[in-house]
Amino acid sequence: MYASAVIGSLLGPACAKLTSHKSNICLGFLGHLCYILANFLPTWGSLIPVSVFIGLSTGGLDMSRGIYLIEISKSYIYRKKLPDLELYGTISFFNGVFFCVFKATHITGNLLSSVIFQSTTYNESVFDGNKCGVKVSSASKGSPEFDQPSKEIIHALYAVYLACSIIGLATIVLGLPYLKKSIKERDSKTEALYKVLGHDTASCLSIMIYPKFMALIPAIMAKNIPLTFLYTGYTQAFVSCAVGVQWVGYSMAILGFVASLTALIANYLAQYTGRIAQFTAGMSVDIATVVIMLLWEPDSRTSPSLLMVVPMMAGFSQGILQPQQQGKHSVLLKLQPVYISQQFTQVRVTVSLFDLKFGALKSNFDTPQDNQQNVH
Repeated sequence: MYASAVIGSLLGPACAKLTSHKSNICLGFLGHLCYILANFLPTWGSLIPVSVFIGLSTGGLDMSRGIYLIEISKSYIYRKKLPDLELYGTISFFNGVFFCVFKATHITGNLLSSVIFQSTTYNESVFDGNKCGVKVSSASKGSPEFDQPSKEIIHALYAVYLACSIIGLATIVLGLPYLKKSIKERDSKTEALYKVLGHDTASCLSIMIYPKFMALIPAIMAKNIPLTFLYTGYTQAFVSCAVGVQWVGYSMAILGFVASLTALIANYLAQYTGRIAQFTAGMSVDIATVVIMLLWEPDSRTSPSLLMVVPMMAGFSQGILQPQQQGKHSVLLKLQPVYISQQFTQVRVTVSLFDLKFGALKSNFDTPQDNQQNVH
């Protein structure tokens, strides 16, 4: 998925020129729809092709979303007759609003999953004696066990997610206006396809050696480390291992709630605290989150409320860092039209490369026997 996302990200600007940014967003939603449908029958033949498709289709999603937010910010400044110096603050503000709404969907989605999972009973005796935490891996002998939900419950959850995705796609198709294209972008439609793809791909790769962007790459990748561990490792090795899979949704809903609230408050306080102080606070909490996950070993006696502390910390840091970093990316190259699409593309490529590397490292801990069990 992430390998194809790298390719899809490089092709994102060309797809936007040949079609539109709205089409990029709709294509990203369509990829998620197909991925949910494939999980109703999770086999190698269904998941692998759909994973490639979702990687390719969502490659331009982040780029087009970022450009929509930039255009909204420019329109706001023009209508309010604000000076151009306010552009960074305005972009950060609208990124904060977007991120707040985006994380709010994590609240509803994860609450729905926990409510559905708790509609059945589980054998809690399997948790007795479980030693959980970062040392838990599928390759370890005596891996902890937890009762799995039935296929009917999982299919009910997928059906709810599918309905939500269809509603989201319909909202984009019917409610999101098209962005006006420049004369240069309109003329690019008449160019040969290979010329558009070649030019935009070369432009994207050239941004990688731009000094200011290179300075941001460690921050982009570091921001995703705790969140990636949280989504992949914490939910299984901490929450599911200690108190059961039915509590995973609640823990992620807490993350979404704290992140949404933090994004709004941090945006307002930025005018008093400054951006550097907020970046420092966010990165410090990120580091503390990783340290806690490395040292903490919960067990079956751990209270579920205590397991919510780490998601709360991650939500606080993400609520600060994601809106501020997106705003910083938007003005990094002074919003020159030739660079905007390529800049967002390279952010997406950087994140995809990190996720690809993390997935490869994580797979090294899986034994062949465990991989076969996971497939079944």
